[in-house]
Amino acid sequence: MIDTHAHLLPEEYEDLSNLIEEIKNCGITYVIDIASDLASSKEVIYLSEKYPLLKASIGIHPHQAGELKPEALLELKSLSSKESVVAIGEIGLDYHYKFHPPSVQKECFISQLKLAKEAGLPVIIHSREAFLDLIEILSKNPVSGVIHCFNGNITEAEAFLSSGFYLGIGGMVTFPKLRELHIAVKEIPLDRILLETDSPYLAPIPFRGRKNNPTYLKFIAQKIAEIKNEPLEKIINITTENALRLFKKLKPQDTS
Repeated sequence: MIDTHAHLLPEEYEDLSNLIEEIKNCGITYVIDIASDLASSKEVIYLSEKYPLLKASIGIHPHQAGELKPEALLELKSLSSKESVVAIGEIGLDYHYKFHPPSVQKECFISQLKLAKEAGLPVIIHSREAFLDLIEILSKNPVSGVIHCFNGNITEAEAFLSSGFYLGIGGMVTFPKLRELHIAVKEIPLDRILLETDSPYLAPIPFRGRKNNPTYLKFIAQKIAEIKNEPLEKIINITTENALRLFKKLKPQDTS
């Protein structure tokens, strides 16, 4: 299995070395450690160089969109060439909190889409209450990538799929009240689904309310298997193949 989205920073997990060993023992070959600003971009690279199980995704989250000054963009461009960096993200739009005006978020988002294109890397996209603007921007700035923490309906899923994106499915798929998400997951082609935990957030049932971590990834795979009426092994194998296809720097043999 591959956890395509987690935030494994020392401030969240004091005993990170032991957690890494637990993750290995759960049959997880990679965890993509996600940054949200310039400082954490440097930190996930450091951690990925220390722990081969981890790979880094760098970028500026829409909550920190005001941080993307020209010098920060240049630094991200330099960091993107690091061997352990497999994606640009998480980037995108968030109109729920609006820590920055939509215009600032859009500028930050588009700049990083262009960076990803130049670097030859896929993107990991955060989208919250910004579906129409996001689709419009992606139509003008085509890239490969994944919609992180997808929890929308089938119409939104089809729009993202038509744009060539994978959909990241996390712990929310185990929440019984999210019927629209369950319907969408049933219809989404299995070869376009990625597994993710979004650790330390959104722990799946039966751990809801606790701090999440990648060792819970199997519970997400099990729920997808239940919804799709498919064997768990098939869900694990195909979603792993999907991750290797999208994140081209991940190599099956590099699982030490």
